[in-house]
Amino acid sequence: MKIVDIIGGLGNQMLQYAFALSLKHYHPDEEVLIDTSHFNGYGLHNGYEIDRIFGQQLKKAGKLDIIKVSRYMPYYKLSRALRKFLPLRKTEKLEDWRKNYGKYLGELQSYEGNAYYEGYWHNPKYYNGCEDEIRRGFTFPEIIDDKNRKYSQLISHSESICIHVRRGDYVGAVSFTGICDEGYYKKALNYALEQINNPVLFVFSNDISYCESLLLKYKDNIDIHYVDCNHGKDSFRDMQLMSMAKCNIIANSTFSWWGAWLNTRQEHFVISPSKWVNFTEETGMIPGKWIKI
Repeated sequence: MKIVDIIGGLGNQMLQYAFALSLKHYHPDEEVLIDTSHFNGYGLHNGYEIDRIFGQQLKKAGKLDIIKVSRYMPYYKLSRALRKFLPLRKTEKLEDWRKNYGKYLGELQSYEGNAYYEGYWHNPKYYNGCEDEIRRGFTFPEIIDDKNRKYSQLISHSESICIHVRRGDYVGAVSFTGICDEGYYKKALNYALEQINNPVLFVFSNDISYCESLLLKYKDNIDIHYVDCNHGKDSFRDMQLMSMAKCNIIANSTFSWWGAWLNTRQEHFVISPSKWVNFTEETGMIPGKWIKI
């Protein structure tokens, strides 16, 4: 039996869930479960979202399941505090968030036998050989509202550039400061404009006012749409729309990373920051075919 811890916002949840699906692929004779108990007392983002958006594919581990392979600590803050002091059990496979960020730890993926996995798994090499299974697992629900249906038609049938600008908790954060700054977005957009005729720009952000200022010099020459209709539990629709673009300009955010990775439009291309976080030079998160700026 293998159990994968799930925590964080939607993008990180999808990384962890995809890792669990890869374990199911590489260990077909073993039961793979997910642990969502740490959302108790978490209080961030929109809680656990995978089943609500994509439907249940993996069963949730119960208390007795978790006790077999790890310590049962069903509250986020308690788990974070105790994990600093308690030694790992042999069955616990911990991907240190900073030390191993972006690295591919194949020995953990190939481990035989019971295991509890805690980490974020920021490397798409984990999906080698099962990419189609991951994409099927993350099939978005049908769009039924008028605004998103209109955007989906526009993005799918135009030379669309979808740009994601993450502000909010990233502003002033030491780990992310200075990576996706104004210089990055202007270089990325200028590159995209050199590749695309008759471009239409779609902007996704939690700070639209900042984006309007950032793109001020382009407004008279490019058709720009600021997508600001998806909030709270409907936020995933932004990711769905981004996955339809001719060109994705992403932030160093797993949310827009998934919008780009799930994009199956023919001849689309992705522009990514050349650096992902400030505490490591590891860029394993960024697929080799993506354009780094």
